[in-house]
Amino acid sequence: MFNNSDSPDYKWRPRLGYYCNASKNAKLFPQGHAKPGKTAKIDLKKIQATSYDWWVFVKNLKGKVVFNDYYYSSPTRYHQVGTKALLKKLGVKVDVHVSTRYSLSDLNPHVEDLFRSICQHEAKIARPRTQERTRVSLRDSIEHCKAEIKLFRSLGAKLSPETRDKIRAEVNAVENSREATQRNEEALKAERAKRAEIKDILDNSFVNV
Repeated sequence: MFNNSDSPDYKWRPRLGYYCNASKNAKLFPQGHAKPGKTAKIDLKKIQATSYDWWVFVKNLKGKVVFNDYYYSSPTRYHQVGTKALLKKLGVKVDVHVSTRYSLSDLNPHVEDLFRSICQHEAKIARPRTQERTRVSLRDSIEHCKAEIKLFRSLGAKLSPETRDKIRAEVNAVENSREATQRNEEALKAERAKRAEIKDILDNSFVNV
């Protein structure tokens, strides 16, 4: 973990909430290194970096330094590159790299999205018309989602049984609605074909009279 005594170029400013050097144009980063600008903040005491005051992309979770590599926007990518350069210079090792559109301040939404994807993939696999090669791809995706959930839960994310049941119910409702719509469309298509057949018979009858 970072120790202020190991980096004399930086001074802890408790009122500001971050370390800075003496350079006026580089409060967060040493001269000559990438600087994210005013829209990024880094707290090297907590090992936490924030883009635009809300999207946390570096955070100490369960004793591990986690870095979110997700491409949220061009300015945020600039913040990520600058922060990564600073952490490397200060000898702060990133233990885990993740990629999620959510802020690291709350990991639960990402885990919920992963579980929803698992339920959706399982529903697609269960469809009679799903091709076998598609089923194989979906099973691989499910295993990937399970591994991601395991990783994020090790970092503090939670997925309660109640949340699981709620997500499954939502996915099942969508799937049931899709199946009902498909049955109605097939029935309508069959009815149109039957009417067309009857029309052809009647037309031929009149011709032969």
